[in-house]
Amino acid sequence: MVALASNLESAGELALVAAVRERFAAHALYTDVCPGVVLFTNPHSWVGSAELYGSDSVRRYCAAGAAAGDDLPPHVFAIAERAYRKAALRLFALCDDEELQADQSILISGESGTGKTETLKLTIGFLAAASGASGPPGASAAGGAGHTISIAISATNPLLEAFGNARTLRNDNSSRFGKHVALSFGRRSHACALVRAELRMYMLERSRVTSPAADERSFHIFYQLLAGGRALGVGPDPGAVSEALASTLRHLFGAEADS
Repeated sequence: MVALASNLESAGELALVAAVRERFAAHALYTDVCPGVVLFTNPHSWVGSAELYGSDSVRRYCAAGAAAGDDLPPHVFAIAERAYRKAALRLFALCDDEELQADQSILISGESGTGKTETLKLTIGFLAAASGASGPPGASAAGGAGHTISIAISATNPLLEAFGNARTLRNDNSSRFGKHVALSFGRRSHACALVRAELRMYMLERSRVTSPAADERSFHIFYQLLAGGRALGVGPDPGAVSEALASTLRHLFGAEADS
């Protein structure tokens, strides 16, 4: 079974799809395309997730270091470990490689329902854990702040998803926004520790506010507010409010509401 797409006999879409399908049938959800790029196939189930994403898996990829991509199966943790290791080398000036002079970036992309939101959570959780796993013995306490930041980031998800997620034909909780999460690392107890997280950009699909497609909805927050009002005995039925909401917003904001 091929783990790295570059090992395929022929380089093409059909060969890659066949390799991904073969790995998925064998419960291998990740396929390496090239160093630093991995494909994930969403099983839409958390069965087996403890083994794939649990603390033992985190420790294996943290401990593997530079060999994570060679000695362990393809995984989002291998991508995160690669970025973390380069950030640590830059922080402690242990390498003069020009590539390390730039910030490290991880791009998570895919169609609706492919697992982007959960992948981001897993990535940040791994980076927080790696913050505590680096450095000499006794330095693991540096991961405390990183762990707290990871929890704080996860706690913001319900709010971000309320304003940015909507029901579509393919997904009842589809993320209709993009975001840029910036993580900062610093020296703490001789370790490269996660010290800050910042949401720098929130790109919203604004057209959905007033013009959702047929059989789709606008953002969850509007229905949640109306459902809350209905629970208190005020306001209309959330299920019948889409067009009324769109009409009101068009009246308030004019043509800009459709952009």
